[in-house]
Amino acid sequence: PTAAGRAATGRVVNGWTFWRLANGGQLSDLRSAYLGTSGDSKSLYELFWCEVLERIRVTAPDWGHTSSSGTASRIALPYGASAARYSLSLLIKGPTVDLEFATTDGQANQDEYEKYVAHRDRLEELFGAPLSWEPLDNLTSCRIRYAHPLGDEVTITDHRDELIDWFVSSALRLRSSTQAVRA
Repeated sequence: PTAAGRAATGRVVNGWTFWRLANGGQLSDLRSAYLGTSGDSKSLYELFWCEVLERIRVTAPDWGHTSSSGTASRIALPYGASAARYSLSLLIKGPTVDLEFATTDGQANQDEYEKYVAHRDRLEELFGAPLSWEPLDNLTSCRIRYAHPLGDEVTITDHRDELIDWFVSSALRLRSSTQAVRA
Protein backbone atom coordinates (compact mmCIF):
# COMPACT_ATOMS: atom_id res chain seq x y z
CA PRO A 1 0.00 0.00 0.00
CA THR A 2 2.88 2.42 0.62
CA ALA A 3 4.29 2.04 -2.90
CA ALA A 4 0.78 2.47 -4.33
CA GLY A 5 0.29 5.60 -2.23
CA ARG A 6 3.59 7.00 -3.45
CA ALA A 7 2.61 6.26 -7.06
CA ALA A 8 -0.77 7.94 -6.56
CA THR A 9 0.53 11.06 -4.81
CA GLY A 10 4.07 11.43 -6.09
CA ARG A 11 5.35 11.65 -2.51
CA VAL A 12 6.17 9.24 0.30
CA VAL A 13 3.12 8.31 2.36
CA ASN A 14 2.31 5.59 4.85
CA GLY A 15 -0.01 3.48 2.72
CA TRP A 16 -1.59 1.84 5.75
CA THR A 17 -2.92 5.18 7.01
CA PHE A 18 -3.27 6.97 3.65
CA TRP A 19 -5.80 4.64 2.05
CA ARG A 20 -9.36 4.78 3.39
CA LEU A 21 -12.02 2.10 3.48
CA ALA A 22 -15.64 2.65 2.37
CA ASN A 23 -16.60 3.10 6.05
CA GLY A 24 -13.98 5.85 6.49
CA GLY A 25 -11.55 3.67 8.43
CA GLN A 26 -7.90 3.28 7.53
CA LEU A 27 -6.41 0.32 5.70
CA SER A 28 -4.37 -0.28 8.87
CA ASP A 29 -7.64 -1.00 10.72
CA LEU A 30 -8.42 -3.80 8.29
CA ARG A 31 -4.87 -5.16 8.59
CA SER A 32 -5.05 -5.08 12.38
CA ALA A 33 -8.41 -6.86 12.42
CA TYR A 34 -7.02 -9.54 10.09
CA LEU A 35 -3.91 -10.02 12.22
CA GLY A 36 -5.84 -9.90 15.48
CA THR A 37 -3.95 -6.91 16.84
CA SER A 38 -7.07 -4.85 17.58
CA GLY A 39 -5.73 -1.77 15.82
CA ASP A 40 -2.78 -1.59 18.19
CA SER A 41 0.48 -1.05 16.30
CA LYS A 42 2.40 -1.64 19.53
CA SER A 43 1.04 -5.19 19.64
CA LEU A 44 1.93 -5.72 16.00
CA TYR A 45 5.52 -4.59 16.61
CA GLU A 46 5.81 -6.55 19.84
CA LEU A 47 4.74 -9.81 18.20
CA PHE A 48 7.10 -9.20 15.30
CA TRP A 49 10.15 -8.30 17.43
CA CYS A 50 9.47 -11.21 19.82
CA GLU A 51 9.78 -13.60 16.91
CA VAL A 52 12.93 -11.89 15.59
CA LEU A 53 14.56 -11.99 19.03
CA GLU A 54 13.60 -15.61 19.65
CA ARG A 55 15.21 -16.62 16.35
CA ILE A 56 18.35 -14.65 17.22
CA ARG A 57 18.49 -16.30 20.68
CA VAL A 58 18.25 -19.77 19.12
CA THR A 59 20.88 -19.00 16.49
CA ALA A 60 23.29 -17.01 18.69
CA PRO A 61 22.72 -17.92 22.35
CA ASP A 62 25.95 -16.11 23.29
CA TRP A 63 24.62 -12.72 22.14
CA GLY A 64 23.44 -10.64 25.06
CA HIS A 65 19.84 -9.68 24.55
CA THR A 66 17.61 -6.71 24.87
CA SER A 67 15.40 -6.72 27.92
CA SER A 68 12.31 -5.84 25.91
CA SER A 69 10.86 -7.19 22.71
CA GLY A 70 9.97 -3.68 21.65
CA THR A 71 6.62 -2.07 21.03
CA ALA A 72 8.02 0.48 18.59
CA SER A 73 9.44 0.29 15.09
CA ARG A 74 12.95 -0.48 16.34
CA ILE A 75 14.87 -2.56 18.83
CA ALA A 76 18.45 -2.41 20.04
CA LEU A 77 20.87 -5.24 20.77
CA PRO A 78 24.15 -4.94 22.67
CA TYR A 79 27.46 -4.34 20.96
CA GLY A 80 29.60 -5.58 23.82
CA ALA A 81 30.70 -2.13 24.99
CA SER A 82 28.87 1.07 25.78
CA ALA A 83 30.37 2.72 22.68
CA ALA A 84 27.73 1.33 20.32
CA ARG A 85 24.65 -0.81 19.78
CA TYR A 86 23.05 -2.80 16.99
CA SER A 87 19.72 -1.40 15.92
CA LEU A 88 17.03 -3.18 13.90
CA SER A 89 14.46 -0.77 12.49
CA LEU A 90 11.33 -0.68 10.38
CA LEU A 91 11.62 2.78 8.85
CA ILE A 92 9.32 4.49 6.34
CA LYS A 93 12.12 4.04 3.78
CA GLY A 94 12.33 0.34 4.62
CA PRO A 95 13.96 -2.10 7.05
CA THR A 96 17.51 -1.46 8.28
CA VAL A 97 20.13 -3.10 10.47
CA ASP A 98 22.69 -0.67 11.90
CA LEU A 99 25.73 -0.50 14.07
CA GLU A 100 25.14 2.82 15.83
CA PHE A 101 27.73 4.85 17.68
CA ALA A 102 25.44 7.04 19.73
CA THR A 103 26.79 7.84 23.17
CA THR A 104 26.60 11.38 24.53
CA ASP A 105 30.28 11.86 23.59
CA GLY A 106 30.36 12.83 19.92
CA GLN A 107 34.15 12.55 19.66
CA ALA A 108 34.15 9.05 21.16
CA ASN A 109 31.44 8.05 18.65
CA GLN A 110 33.50 9.43 15.78
CA ASP A 111 36.66 7.70 17.03
CA GLU A 112 34.93 4.31 17.30
CA TYR A 113 33.30 4.77 13.88
CA GLU A 114 36.67 5.66 12.30
CA LYS A 115 38.15 2.37 13.54
CA TYR A 116 35.68 0.61 11.24
CA VAL A 117 36.14 3.05 8.37
CA ALA A 118 39.83 2.08 8.37
CA HIS A 119 38.74 -1.53 7.69
CA ARG A 120 35.81 -0.76 5.42
CA ASP A 121 36.79 -3.10 2.56
CA ARG A 122 37.43 -6.01 4.91
CA LEU A 123 34.18 -5.44 6.79
CA GLU A 124 32.10 -5.34 3.61
CA GLU A 125 33.90 -8.46 2.34
CA LEU A 126 33.08 -10.33 5.55
CA PHE A 127 29.50 -9.04 5.53
CA GLY A 128 29.03 -10.01 1.88
CA ALA A 129 27.43 -6.79 0.66
CA PRO A 130 28.08 -3.05 0.48
CA LEU A 131 27.19 -1.08 3.59
CA SER A 132 26.17 2.54 4.00
CA TRP A 133 28.76 4.54 5.96
CA GLU A 134 27.11 7.47 7.69
CA PRO A 135 29.23 9.83 9.79
CA LEU A 136 26.07 11.97 10.34
CA ASP A 137 27.82 15.34 10.24
CA ASN A 138 26.62 17.91 12.76
CA LEU A 139 25.22 15.16 14.99
CA THR A 140 26.92 13.35 17.84
CA SER A 141 26.22 9.91 16.39
CA CYS A 142 27.52 7.82 13.47
CA ARG A 143 26.37 4.55 11.96
CA ILE A 144 27.10 1.73 9.60
CA ARG A 145 23.85 0.67 7.91
CA TYR A 146 22.55 -2.21 5.86
CA ALA A 147 19.19 -1.49 4.28
CA HIS A 148 16.83 -4.06 2.84
CA PRO A 149 17.30 -4.04 -0.94
CA LEU A 150 13.54 -3.67 -1.58
CA GLY A 151 13.25 -0.64 0.71
CA ASP A 152 9.74 0.45 1.62
CA GLU A 153 8.15 -2.23 -0.56
CA VAL A 154 8.70 -4.72 2.28
CA THR A 155 6.15 -4.48 5.07
CA ILE A 156 5.72 -6.19 8.42
CA THR A 157 2.34 -7.56 7.37
CA ASP A 158 2.77 -8.44 3.71
CA HIS A 159 6.24 -10.00 4.02
CA ARG A 160 6.40 -11.08 7.66
CA ASP A 161 8.34 -14.36 7.29
CA GLU A 162 10.74 -12.96 4.69
CA LEU A 163 11.32 -9.89 6.83
CA ILE A 164 12.02 -11.93 9.96
CA ASP A 165 14.52 -14.06 8.00
CA TRP A 166 16.15 -10.90 6.64
CA PHE A 167 16.46 -9.21 10.05
CA VAL A 168 17.88 -12.33 11.71
CA SER A 169 20.42 -13.12 8.99
CA SER A 170 21.44 -9.47 8.50
CA ALA A 171 21.85 -8.78 12.22
CA LEU A 172 23.91 -11.93 12.71
CA ARG A 173 26.07 -11.16 9.67
CA LEU A 174 26.65 -7.55 10.77
CA ARG A 175 27.51 -8.63 14.29
CA SER A 176 29.87 -11.36 13.11
CA SER A 177 31.58 -9.07 10.61
CA THR A 178 31.99 -6.12 12.96
CA GLN A 179 33.20 -8.31 15.81
CA ALA A 180 35.81 -9.92 13.52
CA VAL A 181 37.11 -6.51 12.45
CA ARG A 182 36.92 -5.18 16.01
CA ALA A 183 39.11 -8.00 17.39
